[in-house]
Amino acid sequence: MKIIVDKYRQLNYHPLVVYFMLQPKDYAKYAKEIERLNRYNGFTRGIFKFKAIARGNEYSYDLRNELRSIIRNFNVIVRLVDDNEGNYNYALGKMIFSKDPLLFEQSMQRFIIDVCNQNIRNLKSRSLYYSGHSDESIENTKMHSEMALMFKKAINIKGFKRGVWGDDMNLPTITACKSAPSSFGRSLSDCSLGHQLPPEIAGIKRSIYNSLTDEKAKSDFKRMMEFFEASMDVPDIKESDSYVQGTIDNSRSKKLSIDYKSRVKQGERPDITIAIDKIAVENNKRVWGVEIRIDDMPIPIYIGSTAAKMVYICTLLRQKMGTYLFREAFKRPLPDKCSAIKRHPDVLWLEKVYKTLIPGAITDFDIWYPNMKNDSCRFINQGKSETARVIKTYLEDFNDAVYYCCIQKGVNDLKQTYYYIDIPTECIHIPEELEFLISDSAESTQKE
Repeated sequence: MKIIVDKYRQLNYHPLVVYFMLQPKDYAKYAKEIERLNRYNGFTRGIFKFKAIARGNEYSYDLRNELRSIIRNFNVIVRLVDDNEGNYNYALGKMIFSKDPLLFEQSMQRFIIDVCNQNIRNLKSRSLYYSGHSDESIENTKMHSEMALMFKKAINIKGFKRGVWGDDMNLPTITACKSAPSSFGRSLSDCSLGHQLPPEIAGIKRSIYNSLTDEKAKSDFKRMMEFFEASMDVPDIKESDSYVQGTIDNSRSKKLSIDYKSRVKQGERPDITIAIDKIAVENNKRVWGVEIRIDDMPIPIYIGSTAAKMVYICTLLRQKMGTYLFREAFKRPLPDKCSAIKRHPDVLWLEKVYKTLIPGAITDFDIWYPNMKNDSCRFINQGKSETARVIKTYLEDFNDAVYYCCIQKGVNDLKQTYYYIDIPTECIHIPEELEFLISDSAESTQKE
């Protein structure tokens, strides 16, 4: 196994998918066999999924030459846990399909076990990096420890079937993990891939999760997804597949390119302003969204998800107030309004924004806010990712501006995470009717 550090963060794959990058003739011959490996814990270790992707004639022209040169020498790749500096890490392998089937299986299983061990090492390193006394440091350390334990469990799976590569037996595929007896007793590979999905697909994820009959399996599944959502901003599987395809086929690399440009600063910033404004939707209704103007070209953007709208617009409002939107703002206690304990200023301000942006909301703020902080702020993570998806869609023809319009994530000296949009404050426009949200009297987040 070879490990590469993608310090330029050019590739952005889902860390639970093992990709086989195959020449077209090998893809035609082995793609179905590779898909069939997902039936067996000896390969998936209960958490991974295997996918075959066909190579094109040319790798993406946007990749750096050194990365392109390395990848072309291997045919298996999987993303590892990110390192402390935020670099993307990948494990690569080279499998020879013409080997004796048992030798191929041993090589593949050894590769997956090595991946698990490397993830454990990365997680231990991250735990040391985040060690501290802040609530976020304690939460991160706990999450890293639990994830390391899950990978240890995956390594220790016993009693799996051998001799399946090239076996023509027509075995039924495991679906929905309906009868998983323990956290890794049956494969969760088909269940572990619903991260940061659009609302209609998120429902499928919930359905799969609800079908798990064992409480420990449910707990492990949730923690697995929470870690990747909170720590690595990973794409969903459909997006990840398109990025791998774009890596090894330049003719299909547009999505890979725009994703990279949404996360990594490219050259000088174009002339950009972002205004909070009411956007026309169906039935002539107008709802709060944003208008992005690039070189005097107005682009109205509708943000449908409540979580996404709140995260994006609150990020803009906080910057206009001279500070940042910290994730801690969504983790405050929520005492009853009749309680003698006062609500934190963050909570009071978020409630004011919520009721302004979403008047007549079906969900009361006192129900919405606790949900946002559940599961390591899962809905906040999904909201941030949803805004990136929306903006990348609207700005397909303005690739150089995408980074400056998407939410970026920063970490302060106390290892506390905050969100920001990389444009000057004067380029953020707040309508007069929302100025009360940024006035001196507005409750503001204390600079951490």
